[in-house]
Amino acid sequence: MVKNIINLWKEYKLDFGLGAMGLVIISYNALLFLLSGLVFGFYNFYCLIPIGVYLLFFCLRKKSKRPLVTFLMSLTPLAISIGANYLLVGHIDVMAGVLPRQDSLFVEFDKWLFGMQVAQYFEQLVISWNEIFKKVFYDYLVISYMSYYFLPFYAGVLYYKLLPSHEKYKMVSYYSTIVVCYGINFLFYLFIPVTGPQYFVRELFTDSMPMSFVGEFFYSLVHYGQYTKIDCFPSGHTGIAVLVCLWLYKMKHPHLKYCLFVTFSIMLATLGLRYHYTLDLLAAFPMALLSFYLGIRLFPEKIVEDLRERQADPGSNTD
Repeated sequence: MVKNIINLWKEYKLDFGLGAMGLVIISYNALLFLLSGLVFGFYNFYCLIPIGVYLLFFCLRKKSKRPLVTFLMSLTPLAISIGANYLLVGHIDVMAGVLPRQDSLFVEFDKWLFGMQVAQYFEQLVISWNEIFKKVFYDYLVISYMSYYFLPFYAGVLYYKLLPSHEKYKMVSYYSTIVVCYGINFLFYLFIPVTGPQYFVRELFTDSMPMSFVGEFFYSLVHYGQYTKIDCFPSGHTGIAVLVCLWLYKMKHPHLKYCLFVTFSIMLATLGLRYHYTLDLLAAFPMALLSFYLGIRLFPEKIVEDLRERQADPGSNTD
């Protein structure tokens, strides 16, 4: 059995790491299952759902010989597992009787830095603006915040298209860093539960933020559908965005400049929309760097760096 597991890890080039990444997810969710019982007082069997999802896709992985389909089959259970584990964080919090919040330090740091909460600082900046400009600004924040959900997939597509057909398997190094980042992030949520200024100091934010119907629609999708209430430290939005920028930098991809702008916009949005404290964003940078360092060591493949050379090489196949 041990030999089969070792072979599964070594053969990650055959299935975009679906088998090997499955072992990572299985180990991580088994850890969450044990933590829920040993630390938080009950064994949460929902932790086992991503394990079942990965086993299902692992059994189906040989159904297709086309690289793109195989890649999508490896990416789908990964996305499902990340979403499920995010919801699990909130479920563990609720089942444990609401974990003690650690917001006080974060509130005081923003007060020391800005003289008020950072979201209040944003409101002071725009208070004299024309009402239309205010709505445009807050719509921009909301749309920026939502762009985070597409950013890792966007960068993944860029890297996939960059790789020649015989090197497509190197995608596994990219999404292993994404998995590590989310995994670290979720553990921080559990052990340093921070609910965020929108809830912890809600008495400071009695006025609605000025938005058009577009901004209000997207804001309601996030705000009213938010099940997890301890998802602040570190900022996952910032961490993933910085990690994606790091990948584009290593790839020397020309889209890096766009990604840097989107990342900056996401950071503004997390603060201005009352979701995060400044310390949440600051902690996201070392988390992104650590995730990159650990993730590329799970699957140590040399990162393809120079896009222009490959485009100029007629022998390169980037289908």
